[in-house]
Amino acid sequence: FLAAPAHALYYVAIPKTNTSETTVLNTTGPLWVALLASVILRESVSGRRWAAILLGAAGAYVVSVGWAPPSMSGGNTAGNLLYLCGTIVESLAMVLAVRVIATSSGPGTLAFQVIGAAASFAVMPLIVPGAMHLHIGAMRPETWVAMGYLIFVAGLFCFGAWYAFAERAPISLMVVSLGLQAPIGVLLGWAVRGEPLSPELVSGSVLLLVALVLAASEAQHPPEPDAMQA
Repeated sequence: FLAAPAHALYYVAIPKTNTSETTVLNTTGPLWVALLASVILRESVSGRRWAAILLGAAGAYVVSVGWAPPSMSGGNTAGNLLYLCGTIVESLAMVLAVRVIATSSGPGTLAFQVIGAAASFAVMPLIVPGAMHLHIGAMRPETWVAMGYLIFVAGLFCFGAWYAFAERAPISLMVVSLGLQAPIGVLLGWAVRGEPLSPELVSGSVLLLVALVLAASEAQHPPEPDAMQA
């Protein structure tokens, strides 16, 4: 019941802000997940993992915005606050899902999460009718293709794989890979929409690769005897 409100906050916030500002807020996701995992799951987030998370967030930021400081427009304050709340709520949902996975299974947890999200999303137009009203537009062939991709690739395959990995890997370590969304999104924008590539893509991607190598080196590092006993 947390996944649906998080995405509802995204959908309401997006018209009140812009892409670059929401991308900046997206880069904070791994930081919230690591913080919540250390508090709720009692995960021990090492200095190396924190460095990887911060480097990954910095790389995603550089790819999306550049080396300039963020420019949060005053007129977009309400949208940015809503989007940030959505990011935190989704991070909490992810951490709590991992807690359930620890005592059950990844695919089973995902199945129940999808059912809960569908049920809670169905009542959203009743709770906030002014912000989320039901409207079905023209269903053209490309719309069906896009919806099919969202359901079967982004939903079934990607989330299924993520939850399966969550059975074996710490969530604060897994979220380092989320930074790859930024350069992949830029490359897809160039390939599909003809959007220009920028030097920031290269420099930001280098930071992301360093973050992933740092995280991978920790993943391959054997635990200390005290940690194994704990």
